[in-house]
Amino acid sequence: MKSQPRCEARRDAGYLHASYAASFDGDCRPLELAVAGGWLVRRPIEGAGLFDATGPYPLFRCRHWPGLEDDLRRLEKERSIVSASLVVDPLSLPEGDLLARIFNHVAFPFKTHYLIDLERPTRISSNHRRNISKALRSVDVEYCGDPATRQQEWVDLYSRLVERHRITGAAAFSHHTLAAQLRVPGLHLFRAVRRGETVGICLWLREGECCWYHLAAYSDAGYRAGASFALFEHAIGLFRETGARVLNLGGGAGSVATEDGLTRFKQGWANLTARAWFCGHVVDRSSYNQLMAETKSASGLFPPYRFG
Repeated sequence: MKSQPRCEARRDAGYLHASYAASFDGDCRPLELAVAGGWLVRRPIEGAGLFDATGPYPLFRCRHWPGLEDDLRRLEKERSIVSASLVVDPLSLPEGDLLARIFNHVAFPFKTHYLIDLERPTRISSNHRRNISKALRSVDVEYCGDPATRQQEWVDLYSRLVERHRITGAAAFSHHTLAAQLRVPGLHLFRAVRRGETVGICLWLREGECCWYHLAAYSDAGYRAGASFALFEHAIGLFRETGARVLNLGGGAGSVATEDGLTRFKQGWANLTARAWFCGHVVDRSSYNQLMAETKSASGLFPPYRFG
């Protein structure tokens, strides 16, 4: 049986690039993990005068997993953050029980991600094939060699998406972050055009042979035309033609497995699944215990003081 595909990390593009970690604005700051070859994003803990850190949303990748333990030990000595939490990309999972040994609080399988292994037979659902045909009669798809030229259209579309679905938390990217991410090396932008108007934009990140679906947003006309089907069909075809080996479409909406529309959409393209992992580490035990003493209720999420 063929094993799950893995992607060797490259720091020159995608989620591993320094500019991706630096794209988060406000009071967030990139925090380099020099030994592991990855990044966290430091953020203030409201009302506490303290900081914790999270992996750059939506996925954490690093080049050298054993080195992450050294980086966490250094942070423990510095006591510069209270805790660290991250979602590990399923294409980057280390072998064995390394995650459980590195992280001192939690390490467990999280969301199911939908993958396309381009070295295996692809299987697009019959419903998707019908929707692709319909969409391609309604929109044209363009690959944009310079994503930054579509900055205003992208910011407008995504801002309307946030408003329409009342998105909060990490996925509610600011205008600054949306614009900054268009300049990250390895970002690919596809747009759907109907009657001269951009009705949908889809973003992917690429490191060598591996690609990650990142974000997408559509106008009302784009939804009606099924622009998402045309954009995915075009992007998958281009990545296949240019030597990609595996595509990670991500998971469904929310933190648990559901049959939401996004899940069904991704399932219709995928020929493989894999689990991302959630990991949490207490860095400054004294400050963590103090925050926990002030937390009203335990939610089961980590770090609890952000959700209690």
